[in-house]
Amino acid sequence: MNTRTLVIKHKKLIMIAIVVMAMILISLFSLHKYQQHQRLQVLINSTLEQLVFVEGSTFLMGDQVYINLRGKKAFIASSRDASPAHDVTLTSYSMQA
Repeated sequence: MNTRTLVIKHKKLIMIAIVVMAMILISLFSLHKYQQHQRLQVLINSTLEQLVFVEGSTFLMGDQVYINLRGKKAFIASSRDASPAHDVTLTSYSMQA
């Protein structure tokens, strides 16, 4: 065998080794991604099992103003922001129990 033939064979072996290494890295990366996906799915399922459904409805929120004994406006709550009482509507939702 001459030197040129050895160099060509050597290059072919190097190329094969690079391709094999790339394939190994791709499969390891795919396995890692699959494992991450599996862990995420377990977390999602676990969270969904802990959720409680709350049906939406409308309720009265806030404070009523009344006239106190001195004839002045007074609030039952300590904050004027809580007045006047008003309707609040919430859509259905789920929350963790």
